[in-house]
Amino acid sequence: MFLLSGIYYYFFNFLLGQAEQSPIVGGQVVGENELFKYSFMVSLQEKFQASLILEEEEQFKHFCGGSLLNNNWILTSAHCLWQSTSLRNDIALLRLYKAYNGFTSYAKIPSYGMKAYRKSPCKIIGFGAKQFAGAAQNQMYEAEVYVLSNRDCRRLLNSAWAPQRGDNQVCALGLTQDTCQV
Repeated sequence: MFLLSGIYYYFFNFLLGQAEQSPIVGGQVVGENELFKYSFMVSLQEKFQASLILEEEEQFKHFCGGSLLNNNWILTSAHCLWQSTSLRNDIALLRLYKAYNGFTSYAKIPSYGMKAYRKSPCKIIGFGAKQFAGAAQNQMYEAEVYVLSNRDCRRLLNSAWAPQRGDNQVCALGLTQDTCQV
């Protein structure tokens, strides 16, 4: 089973930049006793002042997820960090200012040449919304989706969003589960 961390995933102590939230629609809450499965997940958060008038303390808001590759690097989506006109090559690496030395696991990167075969199950994880365009939650959600062929993906999503070639992108779909940009 592949883990499509995409693009949407987290680990509770790192705070970075600015972008849009990426919820999991139709997923299940990951229970506290199961969080270890995804200890490589990082919550990218932006810092904001709760009230400029009252000078309340700073707060943080989740905007995107990432995957901890080792104690220095986080893998995330490029669209989390800047506004592109395309989702092609939608990948970014963030180098931590200070190495993280806490207890965690690191995301497993697929081997070179590994293929995502049609109908293979995949896990998507992230801060879920209970419905499309809903607010992101404070809990981690997971859902299972299945790999589509690029041809089927293009037919369903049109060529603007679907992968054009199968060598570096994966398209997956669930019946009622999805990741989506709010």
